[in-house]
Amino acid sequence: MSGFFWNVRGLNKSSKHSIIKSWVNHSSMQFGCLLETRVKEGRSAELLSSIFSGWSSITNYESHRLGRIWVVWRDNARLTPVFKSSQMITCSILLEGKEEEFFCSFIYASNFVEERRILWEDIRSHHDSPLIRNKPWILCGDFNEILEGGEHSNYDNSPYTPPGMRDFQEIVRYCSFSDLGYHDSRFTWCNKREEGLVCKKLDRCLVNDS
Repeated sequence: MSGFFWNVRGLNKSSKHSIIKSWVNHSSMQFGCLLETRVKEGRSAELLSSIFSGWSSITNYESHRLGRIWVVWRDNARLTPVFKSSQMITCSILLEGKEEEFFCSFIYASNFVEERRILWEDIRSHHDSPLIRNKPWILCGDFNEILEGGEHSNYDNSPYTPPGMRDFQEIVRYCSFSDLGYHDSRFTWCNKREEGLVCKKLDRCLVNDS
């Protein structure tokens, strides 16, 4: 499987267009998504066709005015969207040469605990659905929440389990998800402050037991 997710944190600068286009042209990725592009819907088609020339795409502008999730794929992959919301796009994916499809949910969770609870319920419904049950399923993206204390840079100084973290842990247990892990810094986000620096692991890939 050759897929990616990339939280670009803004895609309105031409310098970022060139970086992503160059990476795409020199990679073997078959599908993936960009998160937090901050691109208005009127510009999205132009940028998608320029950066991902020859690729197909879907977005979630109809669910969120900023189109927080762009999903793209080459013609050697077949993606069929089965669910869209402001925080998630789920697709069935069949790759060239493979006989079995799998499901992939591309996540860009809300900054707010109450809104993320809607996402957790949607994930719970996915897990319980006959469409996805017993099928391989991967969830990737920015969950905007840590899963354990060590994923927050200040946890040792202030060990506290906030409600949002408990909600996340509960849905991971309910769906029997495993974290795929990664090779890089422990943290994927920071507030970039010289004083009061905070770093967290917010981006990850989860898989079910199928």
